[in-house]
Amino acid sequence: STKDFLVKFGFSQKMINMFWSPFLTGIFLDYNLKVGKDYFLFLMKCFVTGRATLPALGMAELPSHMAQQLPRQSIYLNEMVETWKDNQVILSNGEIYKSKAVICAFDLANSSDDLMEKVSYASVTTFYFTSRLLNKVKWDKWLILIPREFNLSFDNMCIISHVSADYSRSHPLLSVSVVGDARGSLSQIINDINQVAGFNLCLKLISSFTISKALPRAPDHLQGFEIRESVIYCGDRWTSPSINGALKSGRLAAEYFIKNNGF
Repeated sequence: STKDFLVKFGFSQKMINMFWSPFLTGIFLDYNLKVGKDYFLFLMKCFVTGRATLPALGMAELPSHMAQQLPRQSIYLNEMVETWKDNQVILSNGEIYKSKAVICAFDLANSSDDLMEKVSYASVTTFYFTSRLLNKVKWDKWLILIPREFNLSFDNMCIISHVSADYSRSHPLLSVSVVGDARGSLSQIINDINQVAGFNLCLKLISSFTISKALPRAPDHLQGFEIRESVIYCGDRWTSPSINGALKSGRLAAEYFIKNNGF
């Protein structure tokens, strides 16, 4: 695991508790750092060679950009699938799509029980607040990490409108994340934010979102995808729990198909 690697590398428990765990919790959604060390080392290479950032218009820009590279008629939305096998997909309306292969990349809860075995997920809740007083704190674009030893009710926060004005042009927007189960009420979260700021920010809640299946808990050393009854299944469950892991799994699945079908 990542935590085992950090210990063996020589980091003190204090360093792990005060920096590595709070920092990586926002990425892994796992304060215990059970994610495999290979993914951790890959991330460190990314941080060393590049800069952490956000898409100006939000994470939804990633699939949107990918879709723009494909012919418009190749994407079908809002179509319920009844069943599938290695060379066809049957929709709930009876329509049949034939193909040379079927690659499935979807929420495994929509599949058979055997694909669901041993799959668990990490959850996260994000709160969005605003206040004119946020312009008075000196947080700039910093991601503020909260070690759990401090016994506060959230894990990290950032004024994301300072990172990209496209997130909110009319007022400052504070994003606050709680990984896993709630550790306090909304009023407690606001009190804890004020404690970090050093004064009452008079925060107003804009919205909050809980994602119960934010990331799969995947073991290390996975093969990238899986083949069952000649159907290829891919997703971050088979690589690393991340958008990058999902992209990598999809690429490996496509490369496998191309290699084995003479393209």
